[in-house]
Amino acid sequence: MVRKECNKAERECLLQLSEVSEMKEKGFAMRVAVIGLFLLGGWTAGTVGQSESSLRSWEPGAYGEETISLMEAVRLTLDHSPAVQLQKEVNRFQHGLFQEASGAFDSALLADLSYDYSREGLKASTFNRLKEERDDLQEDFEEAQRNLLAGEAGLAQLRALQLDPSGATLDKDPTLQAIIDLFNAEIAAASNAEARRQLLLDRDRAIADAIQELTDLVGELTTDLADVVLDQEKLGPTPTEQERTSGLLNLSISKPTRRGFTLGPFFEYTSETDNFIGKPVDPELGGKGFEDLYRATLGFNFDTPLARGLGVKSAGAGEKAAELEFEASLLALKHVVAENIFSTALSYWDSRAAQETVAILEESARIQSELVETTRALIRADELPAAELARAQAGEADAMAALDAARRRALQARLGLSSVIGLKVESMGGAPVPADDFPTGLESSILESVDLAMLIADAVEHRDDYQSARLREESGGVLLTAARSDLKPRVDLATKAWYNALGEGSAGEPFSADVVGPSYNLKLDIEWPFANNTQEGRFVQARAGSSTRSILAADLDRVIRTSVLEVLGSLEQTVEQLLYSQEAVEHYRRSLSAEVEKYSSGAATLIDTLLTEQRLTEALLAEVAAKRQYARLLAQFGFETGRLMTESADGGYLVDRAALVKPSIQQAPDETSG
Repeated sequence: MVRKECNKAERECLLQLSEVSEMKEKGFAMRVAVIGLFLLGGWTAGTVGQSESSLRSWEPGAYGEETISLMEAVRLTLDHSPAVQLQKEVNRFQHGLFQEASGAFDSALLADLSYDYSREGLKASTFNRLKEERDDLQEDFEEAQRNLLAGEAGLAQLRALQLDPSGATLDKDPTLQAIIDLFNAEIAAASNAEARRQLLLDRDRAIADAIQELTDLVGELTTDLADVVLDQEKLGPTPTEQERTSGLLNLSISKPTRRGFTLGPFFEYTSETDNFIGKPVDPELGGKGFEDLYRATLGFNFDTPLARGLGVKSAGAGEKAAELEFEASLLALKHVVAENIFSTALSYWDSRAAQETVAILEESARIQSELVETTRALIRADELPAAELARAQAGEADAMAALDAARRRALQARLGLSSVIGLKVESMGGAPVPADDFPTGLESSILESVDLAMLIADAVEHRDDYQSARLREESGGVLLTAARSDLKPRVDLATKAWYNALGEGSAGEPFSADVVGPSYNLKLDIEWPFANNTQEGRFVQARAGSSTRSILAADLDRVIRTSVLEVLGSLEQTVEQLLYSQEAVEHYRRSLSAEVEKYSSGAATLIDTLLTEQRLTEALLAEVAAKRQYARLLAQFGFETGRLMTESADGGYLVDRAALVKPSIQQAPDETSG
């Protein structure tokens, strides 16, 4: 009974071990899946938070007023000019390049997660060995069963003999049968009762001893048979397949630095199993006997270049160059803003000049019409021949034709101004008309006292395009320095130090192992090209790029200095031209008034009157042209000297109207002053 309970307990244990084996197959996969979901969830949360911003679009501006001031035109230009908006996108692109280059030094979590499961049949030799082991157990079972049956049969005869010593026979134990027969004969021949009683006791004792001995033997045979059966149950059927699993979780943090070296910790966890399918690990239970193997490693990586100046010059060169390019693009944006302010001012004054030209030609046409009416009156009074009417009408027709042409040019100038500003014009009359007058004249004596050297130096200093070119020149120098450093052979040192823990166990058991270490690894990586064409080519490109940028910066410096001199000289000439044209207008205006009065009284000819009016119109147009040129030169002076606008604290732009209509002139120091 006790043996049956033990066998039952062992069978329950076998069932539990089988369940543990199934859990073991899924254990590491479940752990790997949980870790993988955690990492995937973290990555997904990060990417969801970084949603792409909506794309920016440009639309032309709208302006509902009939007239527009110069500063309003400039303000609308800054808000709606496509050139400014395009340069802002260029800035964003350059910022993206800078951000991308900076990303080379971002810390990064590197994760390698894998799980392998393989299932295959057994080799014939392995299968035959396992089957032979089970066949041997079967033979042991059959032999133990035969022995047990024989023992039980002998025990039954002994018990029958014990009940009937004289009549029962023992065919299983002839020796004992002979002894019992001898006892029976002696009992029958006994001469007295005491001797007979003693012989009966000896005979019964011999039978009882034989029964006890055979009973013990049957018990042993029963135990042997139960052991063989248990061994068979433990081993189970011969396996035909085997399975192997391996899992890997590798986590590391990489931190590249701008000093050239890279460092970061790492952690690695692996698991390996190898067993027959459906079997526990214990060989007595049919398994291979290989415990699950777990390995954990925690360490630190440090990689650094030993040559090329320890990588200091080339590691951060790309990022530094991109940063300088981005800063250069910001200055380029300011220059584009200044260019558009300048272009708006030019278009504004062109449109203003076209409007004043229309007004002058309208007045000319009115005067010509009055001359026609005066001529008709003189003809009716017989003071002029009738042929003079055709001459007067021809003058009127010429004036009207010139007026129509001027109106077309004025409309074109208004549309041109709207286009430069970036306005949407949907009708011929939708383009605004300039409302500001031309700036007043500047005395030429002021220009003569300019401190030219200070003015030019200040202009170069304030020109954003030149400062942008200097930054791009510096960016090229950074790349050139890095390329020169990279001409040397590459020698890199990679080091790694770690502690590890190795343990064995079955699924469901807690992992425990001793931590051992430190271990370390040193690796030297050398690259010494014979021709070195790659680095030589990059150096040549970098040198050419740096030289190109230096040439462009130097040439721009020259152009700025020349332009300042040119615009200053043109201003001086234009001021004189404007003064002369204004004086001419006054003279022709008085002369025309006198000619018209004389013509009305018949004291002057029509030809003289027409010529005088034509000369006045030409003088007025020349005055407008001089005003237009003067206004354009003032705007150009502000542009060339970098004074058109400044950047506000909030990133906006402050435009100085005085810089558009009045030049900022540095006066030369008075040599006579103390």
